[in-house]
Amino acid sequence: MTVRVVQFLAIIIAALALIPSGAHLAALPNKIALPQADYFTVQAIYYRWAFLGLFWPVAIVMNALLAVLVRSQSAPFWLAVLAALCFILMLVIFFV
Repeated sequence: MTVRVVQFLAIIIAALALIPSGAHLAALPNKIALPQADYFTVQAIYYRWAFLGLFWPVAIVMNALLAVLVRSQSAPFWLAVLAALCFILMLVIFFV
């Protein structure tokens, strides 16, 4: 039962963490050709979305916890590790 709860939470938190990235990606074709001043004006619509960035570290923790819980099962373990590593890579890319 614990594994299923952690799996569910890891999926939900990962989905919530990906919302801002998806919004930026979906809006990119419309914003890419804008002049700099207009681009920064349009970016203002995302100001209140900053709290969603807190989901990234939580997603790392949840996937790492899931990996620990399913460490005896090869495929689920490596998928959870890969998910955690992908979120770590997202954070590294964001801060670089």
